Amino acid sequence: MPLRWKLSTLLAPLVAGLILCVTGIYWHNEELETQAIRRLDFEDAASRVSFHFIQRLASYELVLRGAKGFFEASDAISREEYHAYVAALQLDRSDFGLQGFAISRLVQAEHLTQHTADMRRHDFPQYQVKPAGERLFYVPIVLIEPYSGSNLHAVGFDIASNSDVRAALLQARDTGSATLSKKTRLVQDEGQDLPAVVMYAPLYAKGMEVESVLQRQAATVGWVSLPFRVRDLVQSLGHQLDQDIQVEIFDGNSLAAADRLYGDPLPAAQSQGLLRTDRTLELGSRRWTLVLRALPSFDKRLIEDQRHHLIALVGASLGLVLGWVAWLLANGRERAEALANSMTQDLRAQQVDREAILNALPDVLFEFDLSGRYQQYHTSRANLLAAPPEVFSGKLLAEVLPEKASTICLDALQEAHAKGLSTGRQIELPFAEGPRWFELSVARKESADARDPRFIMISRDITERKQAENHLLLVGQVFKSSHEGIFITDANNRILSANQAFCTITGYLESELVGQDPRILRSGRQDRAFYVAMWREIQHTGNWEGEIWNQRKNGQIYPEWLSISAVKDTDGHIFQYIGILRDLTDSKAAQEQIEFLANYDPLTQLPNHKLLQDRTRLALATAKRTGTQVVMMFVDIDRFQSINDSLGRPVGDQILQTLATRLTANLQSDDTVCRQGSDEFVLLLPNTHANAAAHVASRLLALIQEPVPLDAGNEVSLTACIGIAIFPDNGSDFQTLSQCADAALLQAKRDGRDSFKFFTEQIQTDAKESLLVESHLRRALSRGEFVLYYQPQVDALSQQIIGAEALIRWQHPEWGLVSPARFIPIAETSGQILAIGNWVMHTAAQQIAAWQRDGLPLVPVAVNLSALQFHQTGLCESVAAVLADSGLKPELLELELTESVAMEDSRFTLDQIGKLHAMGLKLSIDDFGTGYSSLSYLKRYQIDKLKIDQSFVRDLDLEQDDGAIVRAIVQMAHGLGFKTIAEGVETQHQIDFLRAQGCDELQGYFFGRPMPAEAFAQLLRTSN
Repeated sequence: MPLRWKLSTLLAPLVAGLILCVTGIYWHNEELETQAIRRLDFEDAASRVSFHFIQRLASYELVLRGAKGFFEASDAISREEYHAYVAALQLDRSDFGLQGFAISRLVQAEHLTQHTADMRRHDFPQYQVKPAGERLFYVPIVLIEPYSGSNLHAVGFDIASNSDVRAALLQARDTGSATLSKKTRLVQDEGQDLPAVVMYAPLYAKGMEVESVLQRQAATVGWVSLPFRVRDLVQSLGHQLDQDIQVEIFDGNSLAAADRLYGDPLPAAQSQGLLRTDRTLELGSRRWTLVLRALPSFDKRLIEDQRHHLIALVGASLGLVLGWVAWLLANGRERAEALANSMTQDLRAQQVDREAILNALPDVLFEFDLSGRYQQYHTSRANLLAAPPEVFSGKLLAEVLPEKASTICLDALQEAHAKGLSTGRQIELPFAEGPRWFELSVARKESADARDPRFIMISRDITERKQAENHLLLVGQVFKSSHEGIFITDANNRILSANQAFCTITGYLESELVGQDPRILRSGRQDRAFYVAMWREIQHTGNWEGEIWNQRKNGQIYPEWLSISAVKDTDGHIFQYIGILRDLTDSKAAQEQIEFLANYDPLTQLPNHKLLQDRTRLALATAKRTGTQVVMMFVDIDRFQSINDSLGRPVGDQILQTLATRLTANLQSDDTVCRQGSDEFVLLLPNTHANAAAHVASRLLALIQEPVPLDAGNEVSLTACIGIAIFPDNGSDFQTLSQCADAALLQAKRDGRDSFKFFTEQIQTDAKESLLVESHLRRALSRGEFVLYYQPQVDALSQQIIGAEALIRWQHPEWGLVSPARFIPIAETSGQILAIGNWVMHTAAQQIAAWQRDGLPLVPVAVNLSALQFHQTGLCESVAAVLADSGLKPELLELELTESVAMEDSRFTLDQIGKLHAMGLKLSIDDFGTGYSSLSYLKRYQIDKLKIDQSFVRDLDLEQDDGAIVRAIVQMAHGLGFKTIAEGVETQHQIDFLRAQGCDELQGYFFGRPMPAEAFAQLLRTSN
């Protein structure tokens, strides 16, 4: 056989085979690119599925935080209020996926019995904490909505009895954030295998600090929880999920069957070849793993790229043609050369087409070896390269990219090496204009040497998609979580969407609103012209805002602040409207409350001083015009402060409210009753003369004397004093009438309890003098006009000086020495007695210290303490400061308490006396016997001495009754362990009588009048 024929016979199949091999390689590369694009479409769809889960769980957390704020802002929430609150949230909708909305209370073990009894008294007669057993603390469910169906079994269930749940509760408590439990089974689903999860948020006591972990632990009173089955969560998302993607959900990172929350595994034969991606969802302290697979229906809906099939067909055809050409070359060189040139041009055209296709891709293609070293790249967008080609060519990933990005890329290479493909990983790279995000798809080149595998990596720029997702998530969160109602309408003013706040404010479900015109909310308070003007402004300026009255679904009309904005397209045409509204109901109520508080007393609901002034001006103007009289009465409750101290302020408030009701009910409709002070009322009686005023005052005193019923069947009886001023006799304006009525009240109080006084000229004279004395008194202390005198106190048997009483005197530059009887009552009324009393105590202590430095024999000095001083909370501190400044021993200072203090059976009085006694001070009760002291109270006080009032001592020579009283006081005092001292002793007969009765100490003119400090010092030097 000729050699040429043999060559022609072998050349044709060799050429055809070579072309088919090249075609196969090129077909394989195109197949990889098609699969990468398919993978990217799947990853986009998977991201949307993940986003819907994130969005729904964020909505759950928002609901949880809203309930947390609702409970922590309230003192107590009833079952009805809780039901109304949850009903307003509309969580029972089937498209929300929640099983319930529960409140659990923290109950310590020692309080469990009381807690159970309380719950049984309030709506749950069969209540029992379950499961039974002894634990350090319990967290039973006390409220749950909806309270029906299987939720009925949840009340009383101790959620902390499960260790996994207990861990979630404690983490929520310590962090203050919402947490998610591990996979669990709800108590409502007993006997059923329905995986569920519970979201928790802690409830802290109102007003307590929660800045640190220890503060949060101390403030925790319970938890609010949202239980839900994961199956219900998925079903509630419904059409929002891609039906062509199968979803499996696992608790944590494990894909074990025990951690499966949702979904059924596909058989290995069915899952072979299906696209799959795993996504992790960070949910507070928990993590979910989503396994997403593309079902066959996902591939069918995609438009398949048939380019690689065309390449295979062309390549096979080309191989046959070239084989035929080779045969021709062997048999006809000229014809073969012509045909070869034609085929070369076709190949070049196909190469150009291939380059054009690659350049049209918006991605960067890299080739790497297994170590992550760059081999080659292809892109038409050099701006997407993290570095210039000359920088990264031949370099390792770690030498070019940031550490985190290079690690992710190397992990993708390892996955592709193990599985042949890796998709879905994302990296962030820094660029001059800002960071950009890329999504990676990596495939192993099957044709590469197994010892040196190569990989094709497609890097797709997803920066805009990430920004859009973040923006969409942010907008969605703002829309859903905003406390202001937001709704969106189309160009025809039909509602497209409304947030939860809008539904809460209007009372409509979103499903009831969609498609409706917002005019369904109109209240009818605005006329047609109002709306015409509103829409004219919207069309002209693009927005409108103002106050408007609308109507809720239940028919309630309410005020709101409404803002409407027009949304225009690129052509300037309006295609949507956005409305934002804020419910002004609370603001209006607060404004009304402010106006009420500005004119009325919040406790008694009576007019206050401001409104009384306005009504007085009106009444006086009318009286001047008609020639009638107007009466103003000041009513002061006797000894009301002692009621507050002994029975407590709540009881005092109850009494004031009762008196306000009585006074109002027994006056004419045009009369005014005002509460001016804590225990003082003012009555304004237009068109009333003096006789009628006296009749009214008598009736009011009788009304006040009627017993006031208190809780537990107790009651209290009161008396009052009334001062009366009349227009025009006592004044022609509010200020003058008030001063006159107040002066008359002061006179009535001086004359005794349960009386009334009309204002007279003498009262006015006394009031003017009191004002004059008060005015000079305010300057006396700063000008050093006060001096202390000392009167000796002696032992009744030895008549040696054993003490002294410090008595204040006022050395006025014009009036001379002013008696304490003249200025002390005014000082007490004006409150100046506090400063004066502190001066007396300080001066006396300094004088005793001076006598001590002079080496004089020391005796205790008694200082009078007014009731106002005694009731100062800082009294003990003031006394301690006086002792510290003077260096005086406490036993050298004696405090004389007024008998009015002894009449108070209050915890404050007992504590105050106990503190003073504990300091080592001597305590005595002055003027004993003149008041109404109760011996049952007296025996509880830690005092040292009773001072018998001089009114009993003065008449010992004449009155047998006074002698009997003195005898009883001495015997009673000794029986209680007290000493006695009698003041006002002036005769030897009085001394003998008192000594015979066992009186311990004596004081009076017989032993010495009050004298200056120098004279008393001389007496100390000589008398002993």
